[in-house]
Amino acid sequence: MKDPLTGFEYPEDWVAKCTEPESLRLAGQGLAVLTSSGRVLRRGFTTGTTAAAAAKAAVLSLVKNTGTVSVTLPCGLLVDVLASGNAGSGSAVKCAGDYSSDVTAGLEFRAHAARGARGITVTFGEGIGRFSRDTPRYRQGTPAVSPPALSGIVRAVQEAMDAIGESGIVVRISAPRGTT
Repeated sequence: MKDPLTGFEYPEDWVAKCTEPESLRLAGQGLAVLTSSGRVLRRGFTTGTTAAAAAKAAVLSLVKNTGTVSVTLPCGLLVDVLASGNAGSGSAVKCAGDYSSDVTAGLEFRAHAARGARGITVTFGEGIGRFSRDTPRYRQGTPAVSPPALSGIVRAVQEAMDAIGESGIVVRISAPRGTT
């Protein structure tokens, strides 16, 4: 069995130690990690994936309320994420899986979407960290959002735009309990 996210080939003895077929199925789908003891740990979602889900739910809700959205991870895996959307507002809560040390676990991301000029505009508000100094790649004060996370958000918004037939959307993402 191979982890589709990392390409790691699980040793046969690890697989044999796992007595839960459903857990093995999750590991085979990339939604969990099989350990050497046979224990399976559910993977969580990144803050970028969670923000993308909130943004997609917000855009889709311009036409129809939603409770779950599909998001494409940077590795290409398509996952369903709980994300509510109603009247242009979306919300998703960061799932840490079985990783209790994830300090962002339970953090809510909110997104507000509105029809706009052609294309996609994404802005970041309350609770989204900002660079405190200039770096070679980023200017002081710009949102501390990684390129893969931003790409995932834009991809999710584009998928939602395609689904509802919109050519222009403005999305604002916040994390009210986040720190800036």
